[in-house]
Amino acid sequence: MRRFTGLAVLSIGLLASVASAQEQQPLDVDKQEEVEVNLVIVDTLVLDKQGRTVGGLTRDDFLLSVQGRAQEIDTFDIDCPDAGLPDPEATSDQEQRERVAAQPERRIVLAYDYYHLSHANRTSSLRWGQTIASRDMAPGDGIMIVALADGLRVEQRFSGSPKKAVHTLNRMEHDVTLYGRDFGSITPRSFLDNLGVLADVLAQYPGPKAIVLFSEWAERSDDWDTFFLETAEHAAAARTAIYPVWAPGLAGGPMGGSPSLARLASESGGRFTRNVNDLSLGYARAQRDLTCRYAIGFYAGADVSSKARTVSVRLKDGGHEVRAPERIRSWSDEQRQASRLRAAFADPGPNEDPLVRAVAFPFRPMSNKAWEVLLAVSFPLHVGEQGASREIGASLDAAHLNIDRTSGQVDFPAPKNGRPGLRPVTLYGTRKIKPGPHSLTVVIGEPGGEKLKTTRLDFTIPEVPQGQLIVRGPFMARVDSAGIRMRVDDKEVGDSELDELIGDAGFVPLLVSQVRPDDTLIAAWEPTNWESGVTMMG
Repeated sequence: MRRFTGLAVLSIGLLASVASAQEQQPLDVDKQEEVEVNLVIVDTLVLDKQGRTVGGLTRDDFLLSVQGRAQEIDTFDIDCPDAGLPDPEATSDQEQRERVAAQPERRIVLAYDYYHLSHANRTSSLRWGQTIASRDMAPGDGIMIVALADGLRVEQRFSGSPKKAVHTLNRMEHDVTLYGRDFGSITPRSFLDNLGVLADVLAQYPGPKAIVLFSEWAERSDDWDTFFLETAEHAAAARTAIYPVWAPGLAGGPMGGSPSLARLASESGGRFTRNVNDLSLGYARAQRDLTCRYAIGFYAGADVSSKARTVSVRLKDGGHEVRAPERIRSWSDEQRQASRLRAAFADPGPNEDPLVRAVAFPFRPMSNKAWEVLLAVSFPLHVGEQGASREIGASLDAAHLNIDRTSGQVDFPAPKNGRPGLRPVTLYGTRKIKPGPHSLTVVIGEPGGEKLKTTRLDFTIPEVPQGQLIVRGPFMARVDSAGIRMRVDDKEVGDSELDELIGDAGFVPLLVSQVRPDDTLIAAWEPTNWESGVTMMG
């Protein structure tokens, strides 16, 4: 058995010689041309008439076509036992399911569609998830848990711990920001967009993956065609099949099940679980199917880059069911970068850099229901003789609801002494924020570069005390004469105090920095009695 570890879409450069086919000539460097091609991988599952997986097939057994035209298979890799594995059957939540064999890095997402799940089915789906985690996880299974709820919420990154998954699902069941809200929308665009973001997150992980989607979305499948196709294309690029589960089970729903969920399964190469009360069956099917995959690859030229196309995989002899993605796209560099940014905001963990640090400091009450909060991010930056530029984005969420998101290029000045080097940078600004739990996510990248650096800060803003003299602080920072400080909002209040204290120098908020005996420190605190309006600056 061979294991394929390539990426879904891999851009490579090839040098094509123009030497004559009739006569071998020395390689003429001046006549070389660079041709960009993309290796596209189509993960394929083959089942027999009894629903068992079919192993032992070769490259010559398959036919591949793109846009209806036959396509040569350039790469072929197998991750499938020769002995067929039976199709899982429905069980009760107490009945022990036969476990599949252990396999390294079998990645499955439990996704909960809060846009369409009723309150009762949210609870039952989460409890079936706990059954899956405690009963059906096999050695090598990694489970990610997400909620589609006014955005993508990654509740748990991939983990092989059943105990951790049960704890996460139990916490979600009692999370008021999930069960206490109605996330319904007029159109399914937000839901499908965030399903695409989930695919972008999964594109960061190699190999085939599966999304088990608990939902009761029952719209027609021919509405919102563009959004369906885009979702299928993102899923194919991430090598991810979608396994929707009809959450009400046998209790109601459209005749024959949901056509929209069936379409998500068909176009991504997954399977739709319906007409059963066993909501763990979708996971069992995804788990079994991931044990038998054929990775069929072909090279797509630059002339079709960024175009979406239909793809079909068949067997020459027929007689078997073949499941594979139905839509593919060769992504441009700009599209891939946009996908990476979407994924980084939704799941900053894979790109987290310990040298990028964020701080949120409630500095002064703005009213009896809000604080002026200092937000800052610090990171080291190599500044050359011409300065430096970075693409920087920040997202501020309140109780998992986005309240502000900004992004753009920030240009940093060249060193005054003309010598390039590593300099500490602090970007800061103030924001009026109400009490409650919040999170700040920052994503940093080089213009046109692929590598991203992220950090995420979870913080809680306290209630504004009424009728009491309070002292907030001190907010402390270390002055660094070689550092760069830059205000990134439009408000100028507060800069004059900093100028008086440290001039043009930069400052680094004291989060985990070590203080040296010769450091110059600044500290700010503010006694305030909001009710009387008395404010004293220290």
